[in-house]
Amino acid sequence: MLNAPLRRGLLLLPLAVLTVGCIPLAGVPQTARPLGKGVSSHTTSAMAVNYEERSSSDGSTFRANLPNFEYAYRVGVTDDLDVGARVTVLGLGIEAKWRFLHTGPLHLAVAPDLGLMPLGDLAGFWSTLPVIATYDLADNVSLNAGVFLRGARVGSVDSDSPSTYSGRLGGVGGALGLELRGEVFAIRPTLEVAHYETVSDGNVGDFNLFLVNIHFERVSGREKQQLNRIENKLDQVIAK
Repeated sequence: MLNAPLRRGLLLLPLAVLTVGCIPLAGVPQTARPLGKGVSSHTTSAMAVNYEERSSSDGSTFRANLPNFEYAYRVGVTDDLDVGARVTVLGLGIEAKWRFLHTGPLHLAVAPDLGLMPLGDLAGFWSTLPVIATYDLADNVSLNAGVFLRGARVGSVDSDSPSTYSGRLGGVGGALGLELRGEVFAIRPTLEVAHYETVSDGNVGDFNLFLVNIHFERVSGREKQQLNRIENKLDQVIAK
């Protein structure tokens, strides 16, 4: 006979596994600094995820440690707006980032995303709204922090197929990290925490996630930006 915490953990684990495999777990995977018009980036994220669910009945805790990987492609549309796509293990999404404030070393941005999980009977969607603050400590080092809201829906309720899995969740989280960057490469080690409320096959619960993230970003197109700046300066000198 399974004890209560293990039985409850097994009931909620399908949603945890689907969460880790489908929705983008990193709520703040980028900084508030935009790429710049015409610049693009490829970002690979590696994560160590700690899942923790506490029983409201006896206070016992169920834990699971899982790896996760994500990939994102982004391109600068203007000097303050980036758009892109994001791929999880079993999901695909689109995203945008708008820097609405830039004063001195401080950058503030919002970076909403929307995605789908094409998993047949377990198909669903997610949506995230992060607010990101980045403070440039030096030319190649920035402090990055953010908070986010997220919602997701997995599966559907089918009266003819009562075994069909169904789950939904809503959560809030925050992240803190550093960005170390050069002209064509950046690395962002980040710590992130999130709390989610869930409804899974009629079972109401909640769980916490603690993530250790490392985001590796490869940037292209800045060489052209530099050439354009040089050409503009030469034109100004010639015009004088």
